[in-house]
Amino acid sequence: MSLRLLREQPAPSLGFLSRDQNNTIAGGVGVVVVSLVGLTLLSRWMIRICRPNEMLVVTGSRSNQGSQGLKGYRVVANGGWTFVKPVLETDVTPFIGPVLMRVGGRDHAAAPG
Repeated sequence: MSLRLLREQPAPSLGFLSRDQNNTIAGGVGVVVVSLVGLTLLSRWMIRICRPNEMLVVTGSRSNQGSQGLKGYRVVANGGWTFVKPVLETDVTPFIGPVLMRVGGRDHAAAPG
């Protein structure tokens, strides 16, 4: 008789939450972790950072350039960042640095422009 009573009693809970609540919390934590990883990967794919000695030209969509009006490109310079829409826009980092020039038989370093 005592063996039959032990079989009919429900299993004790492992903590202050029931098993269903534990599964719900674990599922919610899993969704949050997967979302954060996904957003991190997406932002690394879309954000372009320009170093202080670089210039970044983003082409492919029209943007407002203030007093210059709408242009088909935007320029990020002097250590900035921007979002690049993956399929619609492309970015180019042109070379900006000293150029070695030969003037009068001697080599001189000159800045472009």
